[in-house]
Amino acid sequence: MSLIHNSSRWQRGLPVTLKFNGEKEMSHKKVPMTPDAARRIVSNEAKNNGGKIAKNGFAAKAMSAAAKNANKGVK
Repeated sequence: MSLIHNSSRWQRGLPVTLKFNGEKEMSHKKVPMTPDAARRIVSNEAKNNGGKIAKNGFAAKAMSAAAKNANKGVK
């Protein structure tokens, strides 16, 4: 089982697909950020960083996206 990785796509800032031989690629279906998902992300980052959340980190962006989605009524 060997890993297929297209590093030239990564260098150009394009999405990179990691897959094992014989596996299908994952779909690129968008799933909205939910408050529960954001809560898990924030909790994990806080545990790993002594209770702190980076101002411009992924957890902060997840919280923002979840709040926007909740205000729009996205579930």
